[in-house]
Amino acid sequence: MQRRRANGSQITFQYKLFLTYSLVVLLPVVVLGTLAYRFSLDAVRERTDQYIAGTVNQMVDNIGYRLDAFGRMSDQIFFDESIQEALRLSEAGWEMQEEATKTIFPKLESALKIAQENVALSLYLRNETFPELYYDHTKIKALTMGKVYEVYHFSRLNESDWYAEASRSLEKFDPIWRQVGDDRAEGSISLLRQTADLNNQKPIGLLRIRAEMKDVFQSLFLEKFGVPGYLFVQDASGKILYGSDPNRQLLMSWTKPDDGYYTIDHAIPDTAWTLVVKIPYAELRKESVNVRNVTILSCFACLLLLLLINFVVSGYFSKRIRKIVSFLGVLKDGELSRRFRYSGQDEFGYIAFALNEMAENIDDLIRKVYVAGLEKKEAELRVLQSQINPHLLYNALSSITKMAKMNMNEEIHDMALGLAKFYRLTLNEGKTLIGIDQEIEQIKAYIGIQHIRYGDRFSVHYDLDPAAMGYQTIKLILQPFVENVFEHAWYRGRVHIRIVVRKEGERIVFKVIDDGAGIRPETTAQILGDGEVKPGYGIRNVDERIKLQFGEAYGVAIASRPGIGTGVQIDIPVSRQAPPASSPISAS
Repeated sequence: MQRRRANGSQITFQYKLFLTYSLVVLLPVVVLGTLAYRFSLDAVRERTDQYIAGTVNQMVDNIGYRLDAFGRMSDQIFFDESIQEALRLSEAGWEMQEEATKTIFPKLESALKIAQENVALSLYLRNETFPELYYDHTKIKALTMGKVYEVYHFSRLNESDWYAEASRSLEKFDPIWRQVGDDRAEGSISLLRQTADLNNQKPIGLLRIRAEMKDVFQSLFLEKFGVPGYLFVQDASGKILYGSDPNRQLLMSWTKPDDGYYTIDHAIPDTAWTLVVKIPYAELRKESVNVRNVTILSCFACLLLLLLINFVVSGYFSKRIRKIVSFLGVLKDGELSRRFRYSGQDEFGYIAFALNEMAENIDDLIRKVYVAGLEKKEAELRVLQSQINPHLLYNALSSITKMAKMNMNEEIHDMALGLAKFYRLTLNEGKTLIGIDQEIEQIKAYIGIQHIRYGDRFSVHYDLDPAAMGYQTIKLILQPFVENVFEHAWYRGRVHIRIVVRKEGERIVFKVIDDGAGIRPETTAQILGDGEVKPGYGIRNVDERIKLQFGEAYGVAIASRPGIGTGVQIDIPVSRQAPPASSPISAS
């Protein structure tokens, strides 16, 4: 079809192209200019995130390292067998109590050595016969004494206000961190953990390890960011445990509105605490202004350059490009007989000549390849189909020969009739595709033949989906798998076969399942593999025929376990319309 030339001069189209391209370029620039402040702020925020991420992670690691030291201290006491044994012996009487005391106190002193800073360790024991060891803290605070341990009777906790509240979180034997008692007033924090008798998991006391918060969270003062900010650790309720302001002064509360700050939260592992970093947006905007200005200038320069290039080039190439695109559209529509007309001798003329030659060559090649491919696939499919029938006929005649030697005339008669019925269904006027109901009738005829050979040594169950019966399949895809059962699957003199046909979405699924001897894994891998050894000729034959007819997405899958049985699944696409008998491939 001859395409009409647009009315008007070439310069008119050039300006249309120029104005269109200018609008496409101008709109993003306008949007970029309008949103420059937001985009620049996001860019600075991303850079700030990357810059301070390492510092925040290092802070969390430092805090976690110090908390782990206290956790190891509590583990050393909690799981120490000698402490457990000593506490049991102390209940036997005063004679063994002195020996238990010599065991427990050194263990507590050894646990204190794990910490690098001042620590106060208090052990509250339910065994009231055990002697107490403590100091008078009305005159001197425990954490000013260095590393110290004390032993109390558990009944003293009933006199404290903090234990009633903390006990609700101590139902398990895991350690928890809390500010209890005088902790907040003295600037300390405590690790609390119930101790238990490991033999019966009954509580035997309470362990409290106190440390100064300035020692636990000292990294909040040591680490520095590229911009001023606030750092603090808060618990699950939002209460600040410890923190520092931009001047590295102690921060214990936050009253400023969050709207003016960029906030980063990082959970501290194994605790309910969160490290919070707040940076004023005003600090971020100092760099965002520079980024915004550079972005606007760059966009403006690029816009001028692109508009200039568009103005110069669009007029020269617009007409030629449109002709080429128009001809390519003709080729895309399959009109390979059309030719590109161009009178120039420049590169566009060479392109026109090459496109014409290409169209002619593609047209000839498509015809040759299409015909050759159809002929090749049809021949391969017929060869594979023909390989099944002689194999089956050989086995049947071999059985008839054996029965003839045994004068089993009635059985020979029945087998001959069954064989005739089977081949009548198989020939099917030379068609490759048959109805699934015909395939089921074929396999039933084949199983009838096998009943003559084996009698009641096997049983067959059919699980047929009525929704699948109206579709078609390649013929003889079930018989090779049922034949394999009779040839290889006998186990303890009997075998049960289950034949399943299901419609699953756009697929028809066949399954042949037996409870026979099974197949070794290496044999299963070889049947459909690419190795040199390829057993299972009939199985591979079915798989190849399916792939030739329907494509590589369909075929055979095998699952088997020796001594349990084998399951074979065959997938084909849903197909209602049979192809012409003379050309099974071309209609598929």
